[in-house]
Amino acid sequence: MHANAPTTRSAFHQGSPPLSQLNSVASAAAPAPGLASARMRMTLRQRLTHVAVAPNLVSYCLTMTEHQRYEVVSEFPGFELRRYEPHVLARVSVVGTFERAGSDAFRPLVSYLGGRNERAQKIAMTAPVLQESPVGRGSHDVSFVMPADASYEALPQPSDPSVTLEPHGVEWAAAARFSGRWTEQIFLEHASTLNDSVSAAGLTITGSARFARFDPPWTPWFLRHNEVVIPVMPPAGG
Repeated sequence: MHANAPTTRSAFHQGSPPLSQLNSVASAAAPAPGLASARMRMTLRQRLTHVAVAPNLVSYCLTMTEHQRYEVVSEFPGFELRRYEPHVLARVSVVGTFERAGSDAFRPLVSYLGGRNERAQKIAMTAPVLQESPVGRGSHDVSFVMPADASYEALPQPSDPSVTLEPHGVEWAAAARFSGRWTEQIFLEHASTLNDSVSAAGLTITGSARFARFDPPWTPWFLRHNEVVIPVMPPAGG
């Protein structure tokens, strides 16, 4: 076991490339001339154009420059014990399937960051996007983590009543990283494994498991940075 310094990671660059640059990338990425290569070039150009004209998605992938801050207190078989710093969440609750919850909640949350709030203030997007499905509620809570230097009192209140700001104090939690698709089955499998590992380590669970997604939706599933996080009681002396 060992302790690490609090970590803040930079996930993506700022700014969106112009469409002409995206077209150049599409042309450079295509193979030798011919019908097949022309079709491939057009397909790539169409996909890049779709990204270029979808400002919400561009915001999602290009402005997530800060990761939620935490300290790795100890390492156990299969998970890290972390101490999360105080933070604020912008949360939306949606009814529907686990797989659609993130998409359904994305628009009101990103609109809040884009200025749909009482001061028309733009707020930087961070990673991860959190999703939690409290037992017995039949809904899913999807949250954006606000920048670490933004206190609850300093943040503008949302104009959309479906968006709620929630202040959180210091939190202890067990976290396990994995790659894979964003399905309920995969999340539940990893949550069950982490739950068993936490219990075996003698830690006391204090809340529901949450799913943390760090990458934009077009990232190949095998490259995605996902985590399952379970709140726990601080260990003795923690």
